[in-house]
Amino acid sequence: MCGIAGMIGSDWTIHQFDELFDSIRHRGPDGSGVYQAADLRIGMHRLKIRGPDVRLPIQVNPDTVAAYNGQIYGVHTPGDLFSCLPGGIENEVAVVLSQVPNVDGMYACSLASMDGTSVSLKTDGHFIKPLFYRRQGQGIAFCSELRSLTRMSTSNRIDRAALAELFCYGWYLSDRSYLSNLNLVWKHDISVSGRTVQEMPKMPLPRAARPSDFKAEIRRAIRESVWRCMGGSGPFGIAISGGLDSSILAWELNAAGFESVVTLSICTDDGQDGLASLADLNLPSGGAWETWKHRTIILKDDAEFLTGFESSTALFGQPSTMSSLPLYLRLAEAAAEEGVRVLLTGEGVDEFFGGYASYAKTCGSPDPLDYYRHPPREKLTRVLFGDDELNIVQQRFAETYSGCADIRHVERDLRLTRLLLRTDVCLMSQSIEGRVPYLHNRIPELAMSVPWQELATAPGKRLLREAYRTELGARVSIRKGRFKASDSVLRRCLAKPELSKRISASVAQVFGKPAAERCLLILKTEDGFDADVSCLLMSLTFLLEGGRIDGHAG
Repeated sequence: MCGIAGMIGSDWTIHQFDELFDSIRHRGPDGSGVYQAADLRIGMHRLKIRGPDVRLPIQVNPDTVAAYNGQIYGVHTPGDLFSCLPGGIENEVAVVLSQVPNVDGMYACSLASMDGTSVSLKTDGHFIKPLFYRRQGQGIAFCSELRSLTRMSTSNRIDRAALAELFCYGWYLSDRSYLSNLNLVWKHDISVSGRTVQEMPKMPLPRAARPSDFKAEIRRAIRESVWRCMGGSGPFGIAISGGLDSSILAWELNAAGFESVVTLSICTDDGQDGLASLADLNLPSGGAWETWKHRTIILKDDAEFLTGFESSTALFGQPSTMSSLPLYLRLAEAAAEEGVRVLLTGEGVDEFFGGYASYAKTCGSPDPLDYYRHPPREKLTRVLFGDDELNIVQQRFAETYSGCADIRHVERDLRLTRLLLRTDVCLMSQSIEGRVPYLHNRIPELAMSVPWQELATAPGKRLLREAYRTELGARVSIRKGRFKASDSVLRRCLAKPELSKRISASVAQVFGKPAAERCLLILKTEDGFDADVSCLLMSLTFLLEGGRIDGHAG
């Protein structure tokens, strides 16, 4: 709902702060403000969805000022009771400051002392609302978007170890990013005081006992979460694929009587995702859904995909495996064209309820971490990074997730985090707040109360399907579609001589020309193709061509 930025330390200039703060104005067009004291500058742009106008940044108490991005719905108290917060974002910030456990919501917050000598950076446990920071000298600069921090230097050096993690596992194993000195406020919160930068580990996801009637409990939790996510001023929209996750959200919105909702679908080239008409949902006639407006967006051709991938990579600010980036950006643009200010999405269901078909192969595996071993990808990463670097990354992965019997802990880190960041970056580029009902109201904890083996069996999300079987009818059996470009699209893009030359010339800076060319040759063979590595090479090329990334390791 907002954008925040700031700096602390004597190594920064007012001009640098002004540029950083101005670069995220799109995140909050409804108000902004800056606080300055000593070597501290902290600013906040507000996208006003609910609550009265307040002076920005927010003075929480006589000693603390805060820049805040988020939405906190309330606090779960002992006895499984839910306590709503009084209206006003000052009360939400006060909850973050007091470190009350079991907060239900999403946030990124910077809390600074009024005398300008210290600042702390905090984010919610799922990283729904992102925050990044850059070290320089004895201070840091922080911002809601990583790309804004890269603009502060004309030569950002690559962190090869973190880049290798992206190529091997699709995301980082720690708070480091692919650029040296640029970090995520993700697994740790940050405290800066004087010359000290301290990392504070996040609390683990709370455990919950499996309820005696899981189906009734999960339906209650989803219903309440949807209600809370529809709070504030709209217009409201929902990203609807026609699959189970968005069908459940649509059913609950209709049952609750929410009118004038905008529904949006992206139709992919292989026809596995997207909804042509709301009538296909088979919702009860005469319901609120008949007041909704549906829009279907179709990507025209490979050229549109490639152009969109380049522009969405620039927004994302880092290399990505996600061929869905341009699709999501087009979804966000269409939502903005329809006037949507809040968009509900289904992120989190697949990772917590076993939604991907590939999860089924973990059920019979003696080591769940075998799921992350892909021989074709390993061959390509070995060509690019060499044996020593690859072995080190694999060892680091094994140490990070040693003894993990439930890959949901890994999937929450490596898959869900990047999907949530995609949602935030694309939607906020259009001044739209994304809300994720499936990650609130203890729904992840309920999912984790069910053994993985029970959820991961094909076709996935079995308990959710059973819980909504009566309401959704035949739609409850629809298998998950792929919200991403098909392999055939990526293959055709790689086959374009001009793009191949661009990739070869750019990534040769990082890996050397022989390795870059060999990797491209392997990707173009029938057995050597890998979609993730293809996307990473393309997105890395786009970033290197921007001129601010130094391909040599820092």
